[in-house]
Amino acid sequence: MFLLYDIGLFLAMPVLLLVFFVRGLRKGIVRRGLRERLGFYNPARLAVLEGRRVIWVHAVSVGETRAAMPLLKSLRREYADAALVLTTVTETGQATAQKISEVDLCLYFPFDFSWIMQRSLSQLRPAMILIVETEIWPNLARLAHQRRIPVALVNGRLSDRSFPRYLMVRWVVRVVMDQFSAFCMQTAQDAQRVGLIGAPREKVVVTGNLKFDMQIDPVGTVERRRFQEEFRIPDGVPLWVCGSTHEGEEEALLRIFA
Repeated sequence: MFLLYDIGLFLAMPVLLLVFFVRGLRKGIVRRGLRERLGFYNPARLAVLEGRRVIWVHAVSVGETRAAMPLLKSLRREYADAALVLTTVTETGQATAQKISEVDLCLYFPFDFSWIMQRSLSQLRPAMILIVETEIWPNLARLAHQRRIPVALVNGRLSDRSFPRYLMVRWVVRVVMDQFSAFCMQTAQDAQRVGLIGAPREKVVVTGNLKFDMQIDPVGTVERRRFQEEFRIPDGVPLWVCGSTHEGEEEALLRIFA
């Protein structure tokens, strides 16, 4: 199964590289981004890992990177001497990752070819790998398992949209799921769904949503006044903020409270 996966990636590689170069040239990040995605790292940057236990955390983009902040803070407290490596797929995720003080090294996530992932694992030498939300990379999971490196899915979720897709190929997904050490899911429904697509039940636990553990700084008086002036909000008028809503939810709220 993993050989077929590698062959499929190889056939898709020209398209992947074309997309990468078009986007990268526009933003001027081709050289570093491509090298790291191919598993080639600057030795000077890797020096920070020398002689330290390495914990590799992967978050695909901005949302997952921000959600990982409470986890990274907790890891820093619990493993003060460890080196925290944070990888992302997107440029915006990388920019966000570089602002997190707890992280020792930010890199782009390598392409999931077996030979590229072997190279990355050999250079980073992680003691554990934590993947935020639902990023299931077959070769990473398989090769880490072969090296006896525990891999855990944290803040895991399976949306109404993605769950049926995984269910259709659960006979393939199950093979990958066997390589994971733990599945830390957001809700009981997510835990049930990940079990239905092949995760061993004894490895599944409900831990809640990391985003609820994020610390948000209170709004100061000056910032509040500037916001009121910008949007012309009179004193004493309540301001109702609906954050992270989905299609149709705003209309339902307005019908209830209008």
